[in-house]
Amino acid sequence: MNNKKIKFSIPFNGDLALVKWALKSNQVYEVYFSGPDLMDFSDPYENNNNIELEKVINLIKLCNKEGVETNLLINKGTHYFDNLKKIKFLINSLRLNGGKIDYITIADVYLVDYLAKEFPDIKLQSSIYMGLDTVAKVSEAIKMGLKSFCLDPNINRNYKELKKISSLKKKYPEIKIKILGIIQCYSNCFFSSQHNEIPVLANIMNDKSLKHKGKLGLKIDPYKCTYKVNNFSDEVKRNIVRPEDVFYYEKNKLVDYIKIAFRNDSSDFLKEKYFAYFNRKYKGSLFKFIGLNNFKNFLFNNNLFPKDFIDKVMKCDKNCDYCSYCDKIANKTITKIK
Repeated sequence: MNNKKIKFSIPFNGDLALVKWALKSNQVYEVYFSGPDLMDFSDPYENNNNIELEKVINLIKLCNKEGVETNLLINKGTHYFDNLKKIKFLINSLRLNGGKIDYITIADVYLVDYLAKEFPDIKLQSSIYMGLDTVAKVSEAIKMGLKSFCLDPNINRNYKELKKISSLKKKYPEIKIKILGIIQCYSNCFFSSQHNEIPVLANIMNDKSLKHKGKLGLKIDPYKCTYKVNNFSDEVKRNIVRPEDVFYYEKNKLVDYIKIAFRNDSSDFLKEKYFAYFNRKYKGSLFKFIGLNNFKNFLFNNNLFPKDFIDKVMKCDKNCDYCSYCDKIANKTITKIK
């Protein structure tokens, strides 16, 4: 790791003007994006992307011109049923008409060998859905041919493991380490590996002809996490990286980059989040920052967090039954709006 400030990976929601605005900050190292309409291999079951091919091509051209890296998302959990020739065609078309693609993000480990052979000049990056949460797993992924890693968010606040993973750069100086900054899922949620399957679950629930709807569908809300929340301390335990926490990751040289989500956010909302991260400060409610509409009647005051919060949670043993720290933070920061 070097001593330079952490830069950010930002999403393309179809608004090229927003990307241009963000690039002026000189704090963006990468823009990540999916394929255009009908060629989107980032969505597990449904193709909801309505971004035109021309916009994706113009994005690649802009990034190439500004010296910012591009990251194409092909991160379904599995590509067993996909036409690999169609994926190859997409990549070649984007490169021919747009320009250089620096990274391809993948979740399916069985796709690594295929892409590495077909596109040896494009670096492969792990998706959070690949579940890389230990130095051993990252080491194996390096052997497979991956060059960049977006780690499992469950270790965002695990100093020891992040430090061990970052130490791999001594042996493999070319690798890059990235974490996802904004997570709606709860810490250690059992359902996190299947959250990206919400589209198919929603379809099951809406299809009255399916016989198992009463057994499965009525018990699960596809738009909410099924994690059983104990109290507001669970909100404090979410593994988000607050804008104020970025300094900690920089000082301890834990990661190279932080990824900002989400691709379906409005441009105004994304701009607000970019501004917060670029300035390492956010004055609003964390419920709004994360995008949790179900907490619209509550304020999660980011200004009231103690300055040493990130230091404490990064080195915590997570034995919550014998600790009340997060309860105290929740009582201090979360209040009902009158």
